[in-house]
Order: sequence, then structure tokens, then C-alpha cells
Amino acid sequence: MRLRWYGDIYGNIKPSLEIKIKNGALGTKIHSEQIPFDLPIDFSGNDVKQLLKPKEHVQRINEMLCRTEPKIMNRYLRHYFISIDRLFRITVDSDVSFKRICNSCGTKTSSKMRDNLIFELKYDQKSEDEAHNITGYFPFRLTKSSKYIAGIQKTYPCFTNDVNY
Repeated sequence: MRLRWYGDIYGNIKPSLEIKIKNGALGTKIHSEQIPFDLPIDFSGNDVKQLLKPKEHVQRINEMLCRTEPKIMNRYLRHYFISIDRLFRITVDSDVSFKRICNSCGTKTSSKMRDNLIFELKYDQKSEDEAHNITGYFPFRLTKSSKYIAGIQKTYPCFTNDVNY
């Protein structure tokens, strides 16, 4: 589950709550538009939970929100590309940074991801065979990457392991 918005980090934001659903390598998202609110610079996880109010009443989402706690904030620059046939999208993320979110004490530890780019090819399941042909042209090694996991490892030292993000 994540809260996403574009533009300024703090101040008046217009967020969308996204629930990511993964089935193996395939994923989809459920979106719930939120009522805009002011996010202070030193917000806590509890502040965010109190500010979240779906525009439409969705009981299942509200129940999920009650059982979750904000852990990190990540920010990055993203560039979008789309194929001529519109079947494939590429996103390139750079300048990734993280902030640990404490439930009652506000944002704390900050960290930057080491210098690298996150390059993602996105497509529907029906285009999977062609996607494998496309990735054969990439001049780099394909790996699995999660900005959320990287952020947890960077801002919560007790969760570090051998994975280097």
C-alpha cells in the first residue's frame, strides 16, 4: 500500500492511495483518490493516517488502512517513454532518496540510494513473449528491484542484509 502524489513534497498535496497486487512477476494496482490535505515538514505516521480520507467510501480500503503504519517516504525523478504501438512503457527513475517515518515522532533518518538508475519495462501479460525479445536488446543486466525494500534497508539499519540497492 502506498500514498502517491506529484509535485512538492510538503504543503498542499493531492494524493492517491494505491494498493499494489502482485501475482508472481505480474502486478496491478487499485487506486483510491484522496481528499487533498496539507502535509507538514515534520509529519508523523499517525498524522498521515488521520489525514487520509478516501473521496469515495471504500470499506475494504479503510479496513486495510487501520492495520497499516507508514514506514518510509521515497522521492525520485521519473521519465516516461511509450512505444509507438502503446503496448510497452518504460520508466526511468533517478535521484532516489528515502526518509524514515516514525509513527509518533515525525520523519527522521534520511538516505540516498547509491548512484544508479531504475529502468522498468511495463506491459500487459499478453505481450510477455514480445517483452522478452525487447529486453534482449538492453545493454545491462536485468534484476529485481524495490524502492520500498531499498528504503527500509537504508533507513532502518536493523533490516539490512546482503541486498545492495
